[in-house]
Amino acid sequence: MLKRALQTVCWLPRATQLASKRIIAFDHAEEHAAYFDMARTQVLQSMDARDWRFLGITSPTSGCGKTVTAINLALSIGRQRSVLLLDLDLRKPQVASCLGLKPEYGVLSVLENRSPLLDAIVDVGIDDCRMMVLPTESPATRSSDRMASRTMNEMLKQIKLGSQSQIIIVDLPPLLSSDDAHAVLPELDCILLVTAFRVTTPAQINESVKHLRSTEMVRLVLNKVPPDIISIRR
Repeated sequence: MLKRALQTVCWLPRATQLASKRIIAFDHAEEHAAYFDMARTQVLQSMDARDWRFLGITSPTSGCGKTVTAINLALSIGRQRSVLLLDLDLRKPQVASCLGLKPEYGVLSVLENRSPLLDAIVDVGIDDCRMMVLPTESPATRSSDRMASRTMNEMLKQIKLGSQSQIIIVDLPPLLSSDDAHAVLPELDCILLVTAFRVTTPAQINESVKHLRSTEMVRLVLNKVPPDIISIRR
């Protein structure tokens, strides 16, 4: 497991602040948090059956809620196991802002050899949820080149070697917006594809599945379904 000599926990903002960003998986009283617990159980069962640890979370386009899904799933897993959440959406990183973090170091500082990997990882927690987070500090230029770089490959290998008992969740860029995500797909074990009601089209789903032909997809999530439709389906 990735560890520092002296680990400290950065406790996340109060529940109301996180809820405003739709981060709810830590709250047992929140009705919709149960959906992330169910997703956690199903995803981990699929991953455990094949000894997988690296899960990428992506979407066909922006606006589907992939980052919120990644954070909530990581928090839910963090009640049961050691988990690392890695923000690799270099063009539009949102993990840090969603969690209320202001990191001094992150993915970019590691890729540019300005910081060791362990110094860029933040231990965070709220209530009984704990996880490690490797954020991206700010939007990056030349993101496609960085994703395909030797230093990115070395960073991912270091994470694999240092976290053999951890689940690693990677928040990836959208598949159809650029080629950024494609460079790291071979390094992942599996993918969870997040789509959104009345945002994602069937054609975009089909195109995304084509891009994922060589990568195992453990789940397809339909996000942003209106409550009245959920009630009808119940």
